[in-house]
Amino acid sequence: CRVALAVGLVVFGLGGASAADRTWTGDAGDGKWSTPGNWSGQAVPASGDTVIFDGTAIIPDSTVDADFGGTVQRVKLQSTYRGTLTLARSLRVTHQYMQYAGTVVCGANDLWVGTAGTAANCSTFEVFGGTFHAPSTTLRWTTKTNGSVSFRLNNEATWDANGGTVFLDLHSAYNIYLYASNRVFSSLMVGGTTTGGIDWSKCYNNRITGTLTHVGGAINGGGESAFFVEGSVNVSSNANGGTG
Repeated sequence: CRVALAVGLVVFGLGGASAADRTWTGDAGDGKWSTPGNWSGQAVPASGDTVIFDGTAIIPDSTVDADFGGTVQRVKLQSTYRGTLTLARSLRVTHQYMQYAGTVVCGANDLWVGTAGTAANCSTFEVFGGTFHAPSTTLRWTTKTNGSVSFRLNNEATWDANGGTVFLDLHSAYNIYLYASNRVFSSLMVGGTTTGGIDWSKCYNNRITGTLTHVGGAINGGGESAFFVEGSVNVSSNANGGTG
């Protein structure tokens, strides 16, 4: 019996770790995501974890450095956060990006949010407040394959397109909602394998200074929606047209 119990304990100990919430503390003092001492639980966030930035860190600023693994499940910048999050490498957020405060600087590093799956909240990109400096390369938003989801830039937030491309990678059969008003986009690409499309009827007075590229799905507007394209418009034969 003692032997069987010991074996059972060993097998249990080898089981996979569950997803965890990791709150930024900055206690190590170097500002790096790859340093365990900067996180609650003294552990670097894994690919299935949620990273949280609130107002509790003495040193709030952080950098997604080259030694970090590059993938987390969720990023949440709460309303009490007053620091700056800087990308020094690309970052993959498989489920949810939510920003209520603070500053995010992507630089020349890609940010990819969302997964073409069916999990709840697996395709959320919402900036409710703070300042977001988009990548000068690509901000990619991939939608889940079921249900409606949204890409949101609230009026209270500051948005900087930074010369990059926003890629709306659509995979749901339902309409996907874009909420943005009085914003400037450098370049916008709409594509994916969706049989639905992007609905930007909630958008007002936005400008695209570069290129609008339509390679998949439909673009649906209506009412007072407005996207003014100052550059070129490229439409692929795979695009599904649209209304409005």
